[in-house]
Amino acid sequence: DVTVTNCPFSENVSVSDKKFLSNPDKRYTKATGTLTGYFPLKMIEETKPGGIIVCLNTSGFMDNYRHTSTRELMAEKANLIGAIRLPEGIFPDTKVNTDLLIFQKLGKKAPKLVLNNSFVNTTDQKLDNTEYRLNEYFVNHPEYILGDPVVTTGIKGLDVVKYQSDLSHPEEIAHKAEEMIRKMVSDYKQQTKQLHVEASTSVTDKVTKPVQKTL
Repeated sequence: DVTVTNCPFSENVSVSDKKFLSNPDKRYTKATGTLTGYFPLKMIEETKPGGIIVCLNTSGFMDNYRHTSTRELMAEKANLIGAIRLPEGIFPDTKVNTDLLIFQKLGKKAPKLVLNNSFVNTTDQKLDNTEYRLNEYFVNHPEYILGDPVVTTGIKGLDVVKYQSDLSHPEEIAHKAEEMIRKMVSDYKQQTKQLHVEASTSVTDKVTKPVQKTL
């Protein structure tokens, strides 16, 4: 199973999902409050055990504290293979940073990894005089950020930090992203070997092909 999507971006639109709203775990109800938080969790819920989930989502999902409980739920149901922060403006008519997130849903052949990449919490950061929050995954893996942090003006007129890069050659960015994917998949397989778990030999192909089409 491979589930791929470009998550709709909205922090103000809620979702009426009866299955989520009736779940006694209130973290599901909270996840329906925004499209940004709802879709990645829904993808994991609907994917078969052991399946691969690839999604593009605004960086706010990973960095915003309001999505902490949703990330926590996702971490309980899937291993994070890896994440890549793409530079601002990589997609036409967008002024946000986008993250490429890759998960494997837990199952018999995909048990929870003790050494799994942590992405639940965020950390306080500061650039010049501007404070911002950054997901702990990117704090621990700055090599998976495509771009440099820059203080700029956000949609509300406030100073924000975004990651920017030269976009004159998008094919180079796509090539770098593909190399990153291969590296993180290799690291993920190594983790499974350390725990004597058989890793799927097709993970790389399952991830790189839809990503190439997306980018």
